[in-house]
Amino acid sequence: MRPDKLARSPNRVRKHDISFLCESYPFQHSFSDAYLFNSNQYLKCYETPNLFRFGLLQRDRLVVQVNFTVEDQQAFNPVTASFGGIECAKDITKELLMQFMEGLQVWARQRGVERITLQFPPEVYHHREWWIQELLMQCGFEKDGQETNQHIPVDDKPWVEMVTRNEKKRLRKCREAGFSFKILSRKFLPEAYRIIKDTRDRKGFPVTMELARLDKMFQVFPSHYLLFGLFDAEKIIAVAVSIRVNRHILYNFYHGDDFEYRNHSPLVMLLEGVYGYCQANAIGILDLGVSSVHGVLNQGLYRFKKNCGAVDSFKNRYFLKL
Repeated sequence: MRPDKLARSPNRVRKHDISFLCESYPFQHSFSDAYLFNSNQYLKCYETPNLFRFGLLQRDRLVVQVNFTVEDQQAFNPVTASFGGIECAKDITKELLMQFMEGLQVWARQRGVERITLQFPPEVYHHREWWIQELLMQCGFEKDGQETNQHIPVDDKPWVEMVTRNEKKRLRKCREAGFSFKILSRKFLPEAYRIIKDTRDRKGFPVTMELARLDKMFQVFPSHYLLFGLFDAEKIIAVAVSIRVNRHILYNFYHGDDFEYRNHSPLVMLLEGVYGYCQANAIGILDLGVSSVHGVLNQGLYRFKKNCGAVDSFKNRYFLKL
């Protein structure tokens, strides 16, 4: 598909008070409280050709939005992050969302798009995710994969009350050793990254983001990208890179611990500290991320999160062949 065949500026198809919107980047329309990964500022860090935002305007108010990169007759969502999904206004109706899906399919067919892919956030992110995804299947979408995600609901209850007896023992061991939890500045990122990389190398998992790119995100989003550490005196022994996806959700992006301290399980005390940060900042969901790959559960990882008070929530991907 030639880029010059795609929309270069906002394009509206209006019917009464409803209009279907298609814009190429940079976008003029956006939800003010969009997930970080769908915000204009985040997408600016990953500028790619043929990046589009589709939306539905009701009396010139944005009520639905979704981002796509269009390449080789395929429309991908998300562009770079772990999820994109469809974001909606609080008062969106199924009828309006159905109109949006119909408009999206018409646009795609007119431009030769043969496949649309949508990666949703964990269902716990929004109580309406289930009926939005149900409506997708009514519009012809099929499920293209499901991962098991785990999160800790954050309330006034102490975190230690939610964990198993073994985790309580590990936490007590860390306290007796005198370990301390700290919120770290960006200058600690190189050392934290080394610990994360060593941890993932031991377990056979790649680090998906280079240090330079991660450092840039900390610079651009100082209130969204957070670094936490656990110390034995002056030595960092466990770290977590977390992303504040929106006001109510903190996503555990990376974590790692020093191999020499494996008998102490310092990640347990680190997690207690991050949970406390969520309590202090009115964050209701601590997202620990997926515990499966291509639908296959990592039993050890899943069990650890479960023992730390996590509950399940599924993260679904859908596709539509046109």
